[in-house]
Amino acid sequence: MNKFIEQVYLFNQLGGCPQDQTYKNLHGGYSLVAEEMKEVQESMMNFLKNNEEWSEENRANFLQECVDVYVTLTGLLFRADFNRQQIELAMSVVAEANLSKYAETLDEAEESVKMYEQDDRYSDVHFEEIAFGWNIYYAIIGKTEDGARKILKSVRFKKPDGKIVDIVKGGF
Repeated sequence: MNKFIEQVYLFNQLGGCPQDQTYKNLHGGYSLVAEEMKEVQESMMNFLKNNEEWSEENRANFLQECVDVYVTLTGLLFRADFNRQQIELAMSVVAEANLSKYAETLDEAEESVKMYEQDDRYSDVHFEEIAFGWNIYYAIIGKTEDGARKILKSVRFKKPDGKIVDIVKGGF
C-alpha cells in the first residue's frame, strides 16, 4: 500500500472530510487543489520576478508546493470515495498509457510525426531518438501555442479509458 496515499487518507478521515459525490463536496476539494496550484505559481513567479538563483531554498519551496498539490488531489479523490487501491491502480494504468506515447521503431516515429501534420495545436513536430539502457525509443515532440515543449502521442498510444472504467467498477 502506498504510504503517501494512506497518510493523506488518514489526514482526511481525522479531519472529518466527507466521502460523497455531491457537487458541493467535490467542488470544495477542487477549490483546495486550485488554491495549492496558485501557491505553486506564486513560488515560480517569485523566483522569476526576483531573478533569483534556483537555490536549495527555492527548490525546497517549489517541491513542497508541488507535493501539496498532490496531497489535495489525493484528498479530492478521497472526497469522491475512491479507495486507495483504485487510485494506485489508476496511477499505474495512466503511467503505462503515458509510456505508450513513445514510438518503439523508426517507422512508428515517422508515422507519428505525419499524424500531426494537419494539427494546428502544435508546431515543429519531430521525433527524437532516445537510448535507454539497451533499448531505443522515439519521443514525438511538438511545441504548444505558448512555445512549451510537449511529448505527443505516437501512433501506438493506448488510451487507459477502458481500464480506468474497470477500476471504477471494481473489476480489478
